[in-house]
Amino acid sequence: MEPRRPDEFERANYYTGVAGVLLARTSTYKYPKYRQPPQDKQAHQDKQAHQNKQAHQDKQAHQHKHQPLSSGPRVSKTFDTIGKHPILDIWSDKIVLHVQMALDGLEWQAFYPIRIGVRRSDNTLRKDDLPAAELVLMVDIAPGTADWESAIPKALACKALLRKAGIPDIEVEMREVLRVPCSSSLSDFESSLHHNYWHSLGKVFHTVAPYIPNERFLFLSCTSYLGQKISLEEQLPASTGTMGLYLKLDGLPDKIYGLTCRHVVDAGRIAGRSYAGQLMPNLIFWQDGGYTYSEEDAARHGLVARKYKVKRGTDEYLKLARKSVESLVEKCKGYLDQETRLSRAIYLRHDWARLRSDPNYASDYIPRFIEYLSRLIPFLDKDSHSYIGTPTIGHVAYLPPINPTEDTWMDWALVRLDQTKFHSPIANKVPVDISILSPTNLSTLNVHDGCVTLREPRTRNRPYGPVVEPIRVGKYGAASGQTYGMTSEIMAVINLPKAGHGLSPTRGFIAVRRDGDRAFGVHGDSGACVFDMHGRVVALLSAVNDEPLTERDRHCLFPAKHSVKDVSFLIPIQDVFDNIQKVTGHRPEVV
Repeated sequence: MEPRRPDEFERANYYTGVAGVLLARTSTYKYPKYRQPPQDKQAHQDKQAHQNKQAHQDKQAHQHKHQPLSSGPRVSKTFDTIGKHPILDIWSDKIVLHVQMALDGLEWQAFYPIRIGVRRSDNTLRKDDLPAAELVLMVDIAPGTADWESAIPKALACKALLRKAGIPDIEVEMREVLRVPCSSSLSDFESSLHHNYWHSLGKVFHTVAPYIPNERFLFLSCTSYLGQKISLEEQLPASTGTMGLYLKLDGLPDKIYGLTCRHVVDAGRIAGRSYAGQLMPNLIFWQDGGYTYSEEDAARHGLVARKYKVKRGTDEYLKLARKSVESLVEKCKGYLDQETRLSRAIYLRHDWARLRSDPNYASDYIPRFIEYLSRLIPFLDKDSHSYIGTPTIGHVAYLPPINPTEDTWMDWALVRLDQTKFHSPIANKVPVDISILSPTNLSTLNVHDGCVTLREPRTRNRPYGPVVEPIRVGKYGAASGQTYGMTSEIMAVINLPKAGHGLSPTRGFIAVRRDGDRAFGVHGDSGACVFDMHGRVVALLSAVNDEPLTERDRHCLFPAKHSVKDVSFLIPIQDVFDNIQKVTGHRPEVV
């Protein structure tokens, strides 16, 4: 049976729950079209009630199981790691090269073997009338650059070479999706904040979480913890990312640098845009302690040598936080005589069982809650901003050059930190919420005062091959906060643009999130440090296949609440450290 051209319904809905639009697939099963309920919800309910009275009970149960719950597709998809499979023994550099040759002529952005299946209510894979946890070679294609006629022969060629290599149970899927560096604009950042709090700050801080937007950011601004939002001071529109790791360079003991992604502090890139297809002049190249190039060399290579200041935003968040706190204080005062309403509002996810058994608990707690909020308001006044410090925390010190003499480049940057702008000692501490950690992970992570102190990178005896050990990893991003996931067993092959024109394939980890309804990384998390469950540094979060939630994602069974749950792309930290040493002449060390 030959693959069929997908119709518009299948193209639009096949990847519900993850990013992208179906372009072509080698699998031949028919994508189901579920019946659409009437526009009138009440009429639909009346019709269902009538049908329930007429049908046999067993038949009813069967029909209910397969009855669509909304006007969209019934299922939502998710990714997972490969697990035990012969492909891990077969996949090689030779196969990678053959796949690249088979894809020649397509503007592919990345390809990688991975499992994709139907999402359950707990966001894991489940069995359904669609194939469950199917192993596919996923090929990400730049949107609008190919059609089914040009893509399906390439997909079939990839499937044929994989079968010839001894991998018969794998399909090939191609989707149109934009792989972008996951920095974001300031407005995107504000709308995408996902509040994750940690136990060491006490019950009050947890309770405030759903009601005070950006208080997590406010707290981080008063500390030196990793995960802070950073951006260039002079860039408009501002591109924001994450402070990922604090480093020292061998031979420069008095200087401390912050590690993030190059695209976060690249004044020549527009936030949310891909590098692909753009001219690649190296707009900033300032070497700490002097210029790497003379002015003539800089002009010849298209370089502009100057200091670009890096800041952490504060004022706009302080203003928003104060407004939220004042509103919540007034609401609490108005609800003092209506304990049940306030209890349900405040404790929807906290101590609900105790509230039902102890009605005085809320009345005892509400006055203390108001007192805490009232003390917080003066802290948010402009007169108190000096405690947080000025937004400027340093300047761009080192960037990897992008020029025609280099086949590839690496997405990292070092920010020389002004240590006087930090009100606590600079240390590689990541805030964690122990409530979402499994007992196994708690036994290996050294959590002290609600934080994990990151250690030196995982050791690597030889360069990474195409197949790697899967690692349980976590990260703290400025936009999505704390998330955990798994790196897949086979590294993704990613097409990065070369200087001026052309593409150059390179390797990177891909991470999938098994728990929760959000991706491992989202826009605004660029530069976040990824660590394993022993606190060892693993990678730098660089890019995502990400898109806003659409109607297809909201109207399905077990819908995502925040964003599509797609893969995230990571740069191995050892590769970053090696490249830093090549560019700067100094070996980096974790502070």
